[in-house]
Amino acid sequence: MMDWLAAVLLAAAISEGQTTMNATAVQRIDTLSGASFVAVQSAIELLRPRRPDIAHSSFEVRRRGAVTLVILAEPTLQGRQSRFGVAVEQKTELSPDDIRSATAGGQEAQVVDRLTGEGALAIQAATVEFAKRYPADLANYNIEVLREGDVLKVLFDDRDLQPGTKGSGARLGFAVELDANDRSVRRWQFVR
Repeated sequence: MMDWLAAVLLAAAISEGQTTMNATAVQRIDTLSGASFVAVQSAIELLRPRRPDIAHSSFEVRRRGAVTLVILAEPTLQGRQSRFGVAVEQKTELSPDDIRSATAGGQEAQVVDRLTGEGALAIQAATVEFAKRYPADLANYNIEVLREGDVLKVLFDDRDLQPGTKGSGARLGFAVELDANDRSVRRWQFVR
């Protein structure tokens, strides 16, 4: 499904006269549900007083029953990781014991999605552009972040589309190209 969106972006580049193929390989950075990204955003907001280094962090979205947990892992100067967590629906920070329990190898809290700091910042920048153009609930989308050289591509696709479906679903798709260095918007387009 998302590969189809990447093909649409390539077709758009070719139609704009960019007919030479860039030798830079496309790298998939992150793929996650919009609902998981909304949970990560909530966790970042709750953890803001800790001033997390989002760019160098990684996130796990976990489910424990009806509760969504977001665990942020941030590198320390000693080469270790500090971990912080949030129970999203309760809007509470997790204790170190809660984090250990949630991330233990048992069945207690299943991993739903993972997200890199680079992906989180790219999606944040792209959602601003998306919101300007289309008032969409991100929970209704799947999101993919791709890197091609100095370009990040963020793709929003209707979560209800079945793989291999041609044409549009109930919701418009959206794609944003960002400069990988400063995450400024290079271009955007709706995708059907």
